[in-house]
Amino acid sequence: MRRTVKLAGGVSAVGLILAFGATAAQAGTSYKSYNTTIGKYGGAGYSATQTKRFTDASASVRSATVGGDYTADVCLVPSNSGFCLGGSKTINDGSNVLVWNFATEGSTVRLKFTDGWQWVNVQVTGTWASD
Repeated sequence: MRRTVKLAGGVSAVGLILAFGATAAQAGTSYKSYNTTIGKYGGAGYSATQTKRFTDASASVRSATVGGDYTADVCLVPSNSGFCLGGSKTINDGSNVLVWNFATEGSTVRLKFTDGWQWVNVQVTGTWASD
Protein backbone atom coordinates (compact mmCIF):
# COMPACT_ATOMS: atom_id res chain seq x y z
CA MET A 1 0.00 0.00 0.00
CA ARG A 2 1.40 3.41 -0.94
CA ARG A 3 0.56 6.66 0.82
CA THR A 4 1.03 10.04 -0.80
CA VAL A 5 1.19 13.09 1.44
CA LYS A 6 1.13 16.70 0.21
CA LEU A 7 2.62 19.12 2.69
CA ALA A 8 3.24 22.84 2.74
CA GLY A 9 5.85 24.77 4.67
CA GLY A 10 8.95 22.74 3.82
CA VAL A 11 8.12 19.62 5.86
CA SER A 12 9.55 16.53 4.22
CA ALA A 13 6.89 14.08 3.04
CA VAL A 14 9.48 11.32 3.05
CA GLY A 15 10.30 12.00 6.70
CA LEU A 16 6.64 11.84 7.69
CA ILE A 17 6.04 8.65 5.72
CA LEU A 18 9.03 7.03 7.43
CA ALA A 19 7.83 8.17 10.84
CA PHE A 20 4.28 6.90 10.28
CA GLY A 21 5.62 3.69 8.74
CA ALA A 22 7.70 2.99 11.85
CA THR A 23 4.63 3.54 14.01
CA ALA A 24 2.47 1.27 11.86
CA ALA A 25 5.02 -1.52 12.18
CA GLN A 26 4.29 -1.59 15.92
CA ALA A 27 0.61 -2.45 15.40
CA GLY A 28 -0.56 -5.77 16.80
CA THR A 29 0.99 -7.71 19.63
CA SER A 30 4.61 -6.87 20.35
CA TYR A 31 7.25 -9.58 20.01
CA LYS A 32 8.08 -11.46 23.19
CA SER A 33 10.99 -13.83 23.77
CA TYR A 34 10.65 -17.56 24.26
CA ASN A 35 13.24 -19.96 25.63
CA THR A 36 12.00 -23.46 26.39
CA THR A 37 13.12 -27.05 26.28
CA ILE A 38 11.26 -29.76 24.38
CA GLY A 39 11.36 -32.90 26.49
CA LYS A 40 12.83 -36.06 24.98
CA TYR A 41 10.68 -39.03 23.93
CA GLY A 42 7.77 -37.04 22.52
CA GLY A 43 7.74 -34.17 25.00
CA ALA A 44 6.69 -30.59 24.38
CA GLY A 45 7.87 -27.12 25.37
CA TYR A 46 5.73 -24.01 25.80
CA SER A 47 6.23 -20.25 25.59
CA ALA A 48 4.78 -17.71 27.97
CA THR A 49 1.25 -16.52 27.11
CA GLN A 50 0.05 -13.58 25.05
CA THR A 51 -3.40 -12.15 24.37
CA LYS A 52 -4.64 -12.25 20.77
CA ARG A 53 -5.49 -8.82 19.37
CA PHE A 54 -7.03 -9.92 16.07
CA THR A 55 -9.18 -12.97 15.32
CA ASP A 56 -7.97 -13.53 11.75
CA ALA A 57 -4.25 -12.94 12.31
CA SER A 58 -1.55 -15.57 12.15
CA ALA A 59 1.02 -15.80 14.91
CA SER A 60 4.51 -14.72 13.88
CA VAL A 61 7.43 -16.86 15.08
CA ARG A 62 11.07 -15.82 14.67
CA SER A 63 13.31 -18.71 15.65
CA ALA A 64 16.80 -17.89 16.88
CA THR A 65 18.01 -21.40 17.69
CA VAL A 66 16.76 -24.96 17.70
CA GLY A 67 19.40 -26.86 19.65
CA GLY A 68 21.65 -29.55 18.27
CA ASP A 69 20.85 -29.02 14.58
CA TYR A 70 17.35 -30.43 15.11
CA THR A 71 14.07 -29.08 13.77
CA ALA A 72 10.94 -28.45 15.81
CA ASP A 73 7.25 -28.08 15.03
CA VAL A 74 5.40 -25.10 16.46
CA CYS A 75 1.67 -24.37 16.79
CA LEU A 76 -0.56 -22.00 18.78
CA VAL A 77 -2.49 -23.44 21.75
CA PRO A 78 -4.85 -22.08 24.43
CA SER A 79 -3.12 -21.15 27.69
CA ASN A 80 -4.80 -24.03 29.55
CA SER A 81 -4.43 -26.77 26.92
CA GLY A 82 -1.93 -28.42 24.59
CA PHE A 83 -4.44 -28.78 21.72
CA CYS A 84 -3.27 -26.92 18.59
CA LEU A 85 -5.69 -24.23 17.41
CA GLY A 86 -4.76 -24.55 13.74
CA GLY A 87 -1.74 -25.36 11.64
CA SER A 88 1.81 -26.04 12.64
CA LYS A 89 5.11 -25.09 11.03
CA THR A 90 8.53 -26.69 11.15
CA ILE A 91 11.31 -24.39 12.31
CA ASN A 92 15.09 -24.53 12.62
CA ASP A 93 17.81 -21.97 13.36
CA GLY A 94 16.80 -18.59 11.91
CA SER A 95 13.30 -19.55 10.72
CA ASN A 96 10.68 -16.81 10.35
CA VAL A 97 7.20 -18.32 9.96
CA LEU A 98 3.53 -17.40 10.23
CA VAL A 99 1.34 -19.93 12.06
CA TRP A 100 -2.34 -19.76 11.08
CA ASN A 101 -4.83 -20.45 13.85
CA PHE A 102 -8.47 -20.28 14.96
CA ALA A 103 -7.80 -18.31 18.15
CA THR A 104 -10.16 -15.39 18.64
CA GLU A 105 -9.49 -11.82 19.71
CA GLY A 106 -8.96 -11.56 23.46
CA SER A 107 -8.04 -15.22 24.00
CA THR A 108 -4.90 -16.10 25.93
CA VAL A 109 -2.58 -18.28 23.87
CA ARG A 110 0.95 -19.66 23.86
CA LEU A 111 3.25 -21.56 21.51
CA LYS A 112 3.69 -25.32 21.73
CA PHE A 113 6.95 -26.81 20.45
CA THR A 114 7.39 -30.51 19.63
CA ASP A 115 10.07 -32.49 17.82
CA GLY A 116 8.71 -35.98 17.29
CA TRP A 117 10.35 -38.76 19.26
CA GLN A 118 13.90 -37.49 19.88
CA TRP A 119 16.21 -39.23 22.33
CA VAL A 120 17.44 -35.91 23.71
CA ASN A 121 15.97 -32.68 25.07
CA VAL A 122 15.97 -29.86 22.49
CA GLN A 123 16.13 -26.19 23.50
CA VAL A 124 14.37 -23.61 21.31
CA THR A 125 14.78 -19.82 21.54
CA GLY A 126 13.43 -16.84 19.63
CA THR A 127 10.63 -14.28 19.64
CA TRP A 128 6.95 -14.38 18.74
CA ALA A 129 3.80 -12.30 18.47
CA SER A 130 0.28 -13.72 18.66
CA ASP A 131 -1.26 -10.82 16.63
